[in-house]
Amino acid sequence: MENTTSRSTSRSHTVDSAANAKLHDDNSTNMHSVRQPDTLNLVSYSCPEAKVLNSRRKKHLGFAVHSVQASSEPTPQFIQPSKVYYRARYPGTPPYPTRGARQKQIQLQPSKSEISKNTSRRDKLKPYVLEPPVQAQRFPKNKCCDVFPWKGNHPEDHVTDAQARNGQYDKLFVGKHNNEQGSARSPLIATFKQRNGLRSLSSLYLTILEKRQSYSAVTATSTFKPPPRVTLPDQKREAWLRDLANPLVPLRRLSRTIPHGLKGPALLEQCVAKSVPTARAVWFVRCVGANELRGLRRKGVGSLAVGGEAKWINEWTSHVMQFLEKSIGACGTMTDDLWRTKMHYSIRLATHLYAENLLDRMVFLEWYLSFLESSALDVLPLVIVLAPAFWEDLLKLRRFSRRLAEVLLAKYEAVITNNVDQLLMPLIRRLSIMASNLLLCHRESLVGVGDGARLQQFMVLVDSRFSSTQLCLRNVSLRSNYFDGLKGTSNSASVVSDRRKAVEYLDGIELPFNAHDIHQQLSFLLSAADLVPCVFEWAVTSLRTGQYRIYLGAELLRLASVDGFNIQTSVMEFLGRLDVHTKVNKDDVYLLISELVRTEYFSIAVYLRWLIAKGGLAKISYLDEGCPCYVRLLAEIPIHSASAPLRNLRSILLNGCSFDCNAEERSVIESREMLSMRGMFNMPTNVQADRYTGLDRHEMEKIRNLTRTAKSELAQWIKESFEDLVTREQTGQYSWRSASVDSRVNTLPAMQIILIRDVLEQLSDIAVLLDIIKLVLVSDDWDVLTLVADTINYNLEAFWVLHPLNDFVQSLYLKPVSKEFIASFLDLLTATGSEGPIRQEMISDLAVYNQRNPRATAAHPTVTHSPISEPMDDDIFDDADMENNEIDILWNSTVEVDKQNLSRIFETTVSKMETSFEDTDNQSHILTAARGLTKLRQFDADVFDELSQRWVLGMQSYSNRIPLFRAFSSLIAGSCLKLDVLASVALKVLSQHREGLTSAFDGGMFIAMVLQLIIQDDPFRTSLSAKDFYTLKLKRKLFVSASAVGLLGLFRDVFELCTISQDDELNGHVLRLMSSDSTLGILRGLAIQKLDLLKAQVIEPLVQTKKPGCLSWLQQLVDNLLDDNDSNDNSEVDAHVQVARLLDLADDFSISLCKLKMQIILNVDPRAETFGSNDTSLNAGSTIARSFVRGFASASQERRKICTDLITVLSKDCANKIRADVEELFLEWNNFLQTRQLIKQLDLHLVDDHETGESLARAFLSVVEATSSSTQTTVLQFIPSLLVERMVKFIQMISTPDEEAGGVPDLSWRNRDAFSEFRCWFVLFMRLVILHRAGFTQVKSSMIDQARMLAGLCCLLQREIIRNDEAHFELVLGIASSFCDGLPDDTRFQLKRYAKGKRSPPMCSYLVGSGDGAESLKAIQKGKTVEFSIKPWERLAEPTPGIGENDVSLSLALFRTRRF
Repeated sequence: MENTTSRSTSRSHTVDSAANAKLHDDNSTNMHSVRQPDTLNLVSYSCPEAKVLNSRRKKHLGFAVHSVQASSEPTPQFIQPSKVYYRARYPGTPPYPTRGARQKQIQLQPSKSEISKNTSRRDKLKPYVLEPPVQAQRFPKNKCCDVFPWKGNHPEDHVTDAQARNGQYDKLFVGKHNNEQGSARSPLIATFKQRNGLRSLSSLYLTILEKRQSYSAVTATSTFKPPPRVTLPDQKREAWLRDLANPLVPLRRLSRTIPHGLKGPALLEQCVAKSVPTARAVWFVRCVGANELRGLRRKGVGSLAVGGEAKWINEWTSHVMQFLEKSIGACGTMTDDLWRTKMHYSIRLATHLYAENLLDRMVFLEWYLSFLESSALDVLPLVIVLAPAFWEDLLKLRRFSRRLAEVLLAKYEAVITNNVDQLLMPLIRRLSIMASNLLLCHRESLVGVGDGARLQQFMVLVDSRFSSTQLCLRNVSLRSNYFDGLKGTSNSASVVSDRRKAVEYLDGIELPFNAHDIHQQLSFLLSAADLVPCVFEWAVTSLRTGQYRIYLGAELLRLASVDGFNIQTSVMEFLGRLDVHTKVNKDDVYLLISELVRTEYFSIAVYLRWLIAKGGLAKISYLDEGCPCYVRLLAEIPIHSASAPLRNLRSILLNGCSFDCNAEERSVIESREMLSMRGMFNMPTNVQADRYTGLDRHEMEKIRNLTRTAKSELAQWIKESFEDLVTREQTGQYSWRSASVDSRVNTLPAMQIILIRDVLEQLSDIAVLLDIIKLVLVSDDWDVLTLVADTINYNLEAFWVLHPLNDFVQSLYLKPVSKEFIASFLDLLTATGSEGPIRQEMISDLAVYNQRNPRATAAHPTVTHSPISEPMDDDIFDDADMENNEIDILWNSTVEVDKQNLSRIFETTVSKMETSFEDTDNQSHILTAARGLTKLRQFDADVFDELSQRWVLGMQSYSNRIPLFRAFSSLIAGSCLKLDVLASVALKVLSQHREGLTSAFDGGMFIAMVLQLIIQDDPFRTSLSAKDFYTLKLKRKLFVSASAVGLLGLFRDVFELCTISQDDELNGHVLRLMSSDSTLGILRGLAIQKLDLLKAQVIEPLVQTKKPGCLSWLQQLVDNLLDDNDSNDNSEVDAHVQVARLLDLADDFSISLCKLKMQIILNVDPRAETFGSNDTSLNAGSTIARSFVRGFASASQERRKICTDLITVLSKDCANKIRADVEELFLEWNNFLQTRQLIKQLDLHLVDDHETGESLARAFLSVVEATSSSTQTTVLQFIPSLLVERMVKFIQMISTPDEEAGGVPDLSWRNRDAFSEFRCWFVLFMRLVILHRAGFTQVKSSMIDQARMLAGLCCLLQREIIRNDEAHFELVLGIASSFCDGLPDDTRFQLKRYAKGKRSPPMCSYLVGSGDGAESLKAIQKGKTVEFSIKPWERLAEPTPGIGENDVSLSLALFRTRRF
C-alpha cells in the first residue's frame, strides 16, 4: 500500500476516493505504519532545464539538481524501513527526472565494435537538434506548444501558395460523426428550455464524466518486474556494493541491474561487511527475493510453485536465524568495538526484516523461543535484547506465550542454581520485568506451565511490589491444577486397591517360596485385619489352582498369628460372610482349616462355642454339602487329636443335624482294613513293581469320598504305622535303623512306597506325605530313591512350602547312583532350576554310564528308565512275547541295526499292534508292542522318533481311537513316544483340514483325545502299572509347564474344528473335556500366570475369526473358568443380561477373567459392533451401556467402586466400546441433557426430579471416567461433528430460559437443585469433549469441526451462566486452551474463514490468532469484495528500469486508478 502511495507522487495517476479511503484505513491499523497524507495531491510536473549541446560531441545526460534539506531527526529503530525511507530523501540526492525525459535520454547504446562495423566516421557525428526555448509553454510528457523542429515532413516544411497567402492554420474538420468542433447549442437548447432541462444537463455531464473516467482508467495488466540480475566481475560487484552502501548514490541507478550470486548467508555477510544502511539492505534483500520467487514461479505450476516459494522463504528464514546465532555466538571472540558494531547491525537488520514481513514469522518465533531456551547464561542477555521487538507477537498466540513463560521460568531456575553475583543482577531484573508483565497482564499464558512448586518459584521471580501479584498467582495455580487433569486419561493405578495389589502379588510369586518375605511384603500392603481374609480367600478360591496355596496360606496365617493377631476370629468371620457370590472350593477350605488345626493355630473348642453362639445349627435339619460352609465345617474338622469331651460335643451337634457319626467311623475302619489287605505295611516281596497296579478305581473313589475328618484320621494312621514299621529295632528285612543289618535287606519294596504315595495324594495330605518321604530318604534302594525323586518333582510346589528342598537334594545327591535314578534326579534339578555343580556332576555320571552300556548310548538320557523295557516273565504275556523275538535277538546281540532294518521292524511291530486294536478288552498286545518299541528305540533314537512321528501322523483318521490312544499312553509311559511329538502332530490337523486331507470331525476328535491324554488322569482306562501311571502323570505335568503355547494352540484348533464340524458327538466330547476339573485347573493356572499368552493363543485368534461358534466356545470356556454355574448356555442370552451378570461376579480374584468375558460379550453379539444406529432399541451396544449406567445409578458407593474397577482393567478395545455406547446413549439428540428421556430409555424405576438427574449424571460420569484411561487408536469420523452439533444445541439450551421450549430450567441461586444437576451434566459433556480432543486432529475432515468447537467454547465464555461460575469458566477456558495448543495452521485458517463476517469473541484472537502477519487489501470486482494479498517481496521503494503505465506488483486497476 505504501509503495503505491509513494509512486503516486512521481506518476500521472489518481486514485479513486473510495479506494483511497480504504487504503488509508488499512494503513492506519498497522502498528508500524507512519502517518499517511490526507489526500493524494495532483502532481504538477516541471520540465527540467534544457541544455544545448554541440552536435559534434556526444550527448550528455543532464539532470537538474534540486536542493533538498536533510532531515535532522534519526530514523526510529523499530519502524518498518520502507515506511520511513519512501518519504525521505538523502541529502544531496538529485531529483528524479520526468518519465518523458528518462525515456528520451536513457536508451541502450550500441557497443563501439558495432558502431565501427555498421557506420562510417561521418555517421558517428550526431546532427544538430533544435531545443525548444526555455520560456515555451509545456504540456505533460514534456511537450512544448507549437515547437516543431524541421524534419522535412511537417506541413510547414512544404511552402505552398495558400500558405504564402493565408498563413499556416488548422482547418476545421467537419464529418458525419465528428462534431466536436461545432456548437451543440442548436440540438440542446430545446431540451434545456423544457421542464426537465436541468436534469438533462446533469445527465449529460454525468455521461461526460463517465466517458472521461473510462477513457482515462488504467486497464493495462501489471508489468512489474524486479531489477534484473546480471553476473558481474568481482571488481564491478564490489563497486556496486560500495554504491549500495553509499547513501548518496540513488537506488534508481542501482536498480538497473543487481549482481547475481549474492543470496542467503553471503548477502547478509556482504551487508554487514559493507555497512549497508538498513533500509538499503532491506531493498537489496527484496530485489534478490523477488527474483528468486519469480524464478520459482516460472519453474513450478500450481501447488508446486506455492510449495517452492514456501520452501525458499523457510530457507531464507533459516539463513537469517543462523546469521543471528553466528553473530551472537561471536561474543568474546572479536575485538570489543568490532563485535558490538556487528551485533548491533545484525539485530537491527533482523528486526527490520521481521517488521517488513520478509521472514516466516511463525518459524522465526519458534526459533527464537528455542534459541532463548537453549542459550547459555553468557549469551542470554543478548538474546533477551531481541524480545521487545517480538514481544507483542509472542503474546498474541497462546502457543507462543505459554512456551515463553516456560522458558522464562526455566532460565530463572538456571540462574538461581548458580551463584548469584552482581553480574547476573541486570539479567534477573530483566527476567523479573518480563515475568511480571506476563503474570499481571497475560496470566492466561501461565496456565498449564507447571505445578504448584514451579509456580511458587515463578512468584519469587515476579516483582512483589505489585499488590495484585499474589492474587494472580493463586488464580493461575488453581487453574493450572485443573488444567493438568485435562489430558484425556485417568490414573488407573490410583483405582487399584491395596487388596487387589496383594492378590496380584500372591498370584505372581514363583519358586522358591519364602513365606517370611511374602508375609513381610503383604504387611506393607494390608493391615492384619485385611491380610487374614485376603490370604484365606486366595488360598481357597475356586478361581485359583495349585494345592500349594493351602499350605502357603496356612504358613502365612501362622506368621500373622505370631505377630499377635487373632487369626481364628478373622477366619470364622470370613466363613460366616461366605455366600453364593464368593467362589470358594469347600474342600480347600476344610483342608486349610485342617492344617491350622494340625499346627494348633485353630482351636476346635473356640469354633464350637462360636457356632453354638451364632445359632448356625438352629435352622439346619440335614447337614449336607449344600449347607453353609461354616456349618459344614463341623462335619469336616479334624478331631483325631481332640479331647474326648470335644469329640462328644461334636457328635451331639452332628446327630442333631441328622449326620451319622457312626457311619463316618465305619468308613475309616473299612479304609484301614482295605489298605491293610492291599499290603500297605506287609507287602510281599515276590510282587514286581513293574506289574503292581495299586488300588482300583472303586477303592480310589471310596477314599476320595471320605470327609476331611476321616481323611485326616486315615492319614495320621498311615503316618504312625509307617513310623512304627521303619523304626523297629529288630533284625529283619524291614529294619532300616540297625547298623548290623546287611544292605541287601535294608530296603522296603517299591510297591509299598507306591501304594502309600498314591493313597496320601488321594487324601490331599501332602504334609503327611512329606513326613513319609523324609523317612524313606535313608533307603539305599535305587528304585525307592527313584520313586522319591519323582514324588518330590510331582509335588514340588507344596513340598517347597513345607520343607526346604535343598535338604532333599543333598540327601539324594549322597546316595548310590544308577542310570534310572540319575535321570529322575536330573528332572528334579531341572524343575527346581538348579544349574550348580551337582547337576554338572550328574550329567557326567550319566555320560560315564552310557559309555559302559553302548547299546543305550543313543537313547535320550532322561527317557531310558522305563520299567516296560525290562524283561516281563508273567505268564499272561508268554504268547505275546513271541512277537518281539527278533527285537530281543538284536537286543541281546552286539550287531548294529541300519535305518532300513529299523524301519522294517518298526512297521512290522506297529502293524501287529494295530491289528490287536480290534480286541478292545485285551491290552496285552499293546503292552508287548510298547516293550518291543522301547527296546527298538535304543538302537537309533533319531530314526525311531522320525518313524514314530510319521506313524502318529498317519493315524489321525483312525476310527478305533480308544485302543490307539491306549497305545499312545503306553508308549509315552515307556518313554518311546514324546508328548511333544504327539502335540506337534495334533497342531498340524487344522492345516491338513484346510488342505482337504482330513475331515473336521476326525481332526477334532483326534485333537480332543490328545488333550484328554495330556490333561486327564487315565481317560482311556489303560492297563498300566502304578509306577508307569505315575510316570505318565509326571510327564503330563512337565509338558504343561514347558509347552503352554502348544497346549493352548490345541484348544484353539479344537474349538475352530468344532465350529466347522457342527457335530453333536464332537461338541459333547469337547464340552465334557473342557468342564473337567483337571482341564479347568490347568487353564486357570495359565489364565492367572500367563494371561497374555492365553489371550494371544486362544482368545484373540478366535475373536478375530468373527465366527459365532468360536465366540460361543470362548464364552463357555470363560464361564467355566469363572466357575459361573448359572450360565450354562449363553448363546441366546442378550449381551446386556450377561453384562449385568458379570457385574455380580466381578471381584478382586475374578477381575482378569471378567475382562476376557467382557471382551467376548462385545464380540459375540454382531449387533454390538453397530455404533451410532438410529434405532436404539436394536443396538446391543446401547443395551450394554444401559446395563453399566443402570448398575452405577442404582449401586452404592462401594459397589460402584467395584464396577469402576471392572471397567478400568478392561482392555482398551473393550473400554472404548463401553464408553462409545455410553456416549451414544447420552449424545443422542432426544436424550441429550434430558433426564426424563434418559430414565425412560434406561427403564429405571426412579422419580423424575433433580436428585435423580444428578445421580444419573454422576452414573454417566463414573462410567466415562472409568473408561477414560483407554486411548482410542482409531477415531470415529463422526464423533467430532457430533460433539460440535451438541455444543450448538447446548448453547441454544442455555440461551433459552423456557424449559418447555427445550431449554434448561431456572439456574439462578434460588433453584440450587436444578443448578447442581446442571453442573453434573455440564461437567459430563465437557469431559466427553476432553476425551475426544485428539479426534479433532486425527481425522482430516475435523479441521472445521475443531474450529467450530473452539468458537463454541469461546461463545460459552460469553454466557452469563458460565461467567458467573468461576469453576465453569476456568473449565471452559482450559478446554479451549487445550484446543488451541498445537492448533495447525490450516485449522487456524479454517477458523478465520468461519469467523469472517461474524462477531468473534474477545478470547478468539488470543486462543487462535487474528492472522499470521500477512497484509492484504480489499477491492471490488463485479460488485463483490475480493481480498488481495500484498506480496512483501515486491514492495520495492524505487521504480524498476522497465517503466510502464502499470508497473507495480499489485495491479493499479484494482484501485480504479486513472491517468491524469
